[in-house]
Amino acid sequence: ARDTSVLAVIGHYYSSTSVEAGAIYKEYGIPAISASATAPDVTSGNKWFFRVVPNTDLQGKFSAIYTKQILKKNKAYIVYEQDVYGTALQRSFRHSAHEIGLQVQKVWGVDSGTDSVEQFLNKITNDLQPETNPGALFVALQDHEAAKLVRLIRDAGVDITLIGGDAIGSETFPRKFDDSPMAKGGKQHYTDGIYASTFFIDDIGNLRAQQFKQSFKHRFGREPDDLAATSYDAAAIAVEAIRQVNSDDDLMKRRDSVRKHLTTFRNIETAFKGVTGRIYFDEHGDVMKPFPFGVYLQGQLISA
Repeated sequence: ARDTSVLAVIGHYYSSTSVEAGAIYKEYGIPAISASATAPDVTSGNKWFFRVVPNTDLQGKFSAIYTKQILKKNKAYIVYEQDVYGTALQRSFRHSAHEIGLQVQKVWGVDSGTDSVEQFLNKITNDLQPETNPGALFVALQDHEAAKLVRLIRDAGVDITLIGGDAIGSETFPRKFDDSPMAKGGKQHYTDGIYASTFFIDDIGNLRAQQFKQSFKHRFGREPDDLAATSYDAAAIAVEAIRQVNSDDDLMKRRDSVRKHLTTFRNIETAFKGVTGRIYFDEHGDVMKPFPFGVYLQGQLISA
């Protein structure tokens, strides 16, 4: 931000990283666009930070409603990572659960930086085992910790509906089970039946999404995951903004011009048409669009 002629940043992956970096971008006046960081603190009070994915407030609210109204569960447990992502996600879920009459039985919070994670996750599994009708477990963990918990729950035979945030809806989550022995049913033994919010599911994508899928597969030999799609949109909208910049202006003016042009995507009529749908921002730099919701089937996330 200080030493280069860069006009915009695409990133960062995690919310906690984005919050720290965002303070620097704000100080030096460089716009950033995240394709995955969902915590409200990323964009709150920072006019230089935008994101092409909805924040955790909407995600937690939608997940609670989905648990109660669609999955027909009357009670739920919550486990969350005590970082800006997990804390915001569980807070939103709990608030919405209270409003709609979904009973939150217990909440576990883990700090994977200091806690003994294995011991902590084993305790959760042991606490859930005696329950004859446990309802649902909302998992607001990052993908690696969530995968550890799912392994324990499945191996213990705990009959509970699992529902998670975008970290579980990401393609990185099922990859954590690629080493699962076929004798146990392979990775689908662990993943199948898990519900998760996500950023992109191609089976309900628009024409642009289908074209993107084909082009990506031709170029890289594999199908795009949700982060490929959102990162493509973040890059594309950054390029569109940079195209409007007067190259004769000094660096500060060019960066501010990029930021100002991003704010012109402000409603459905002026939205940028991306592969994940129409992209337009509110006054906080948050995109205004819903989360797709998926369920795992044969190790793959499909639209629920």
